[in-house]
Amino acid sequence: YLPREFVTPIRTIICNNKTYIIDFSEPKTTIIIEKETIASSYREHFNMLWKLAKKEKAE
Repeated sequence: YLPREFVTPIRTIICNNKTYIIDFSEPKTTIIIEKETIASSYREHFNMLWKLAKKEKAE
């Protein structure tokens, strides 16, 4: 749902009070942050972006 120029090798996963930031470029790296306020902030940011996202039309 994002324009192609925004695609990066970084993924963010939010699960309960943990935020996982994963870099799939070499060397692969994962950062795990265990703090509810950070997970909640990332979750709110995701929800805001989800509401703004527009589905691309199939070509």
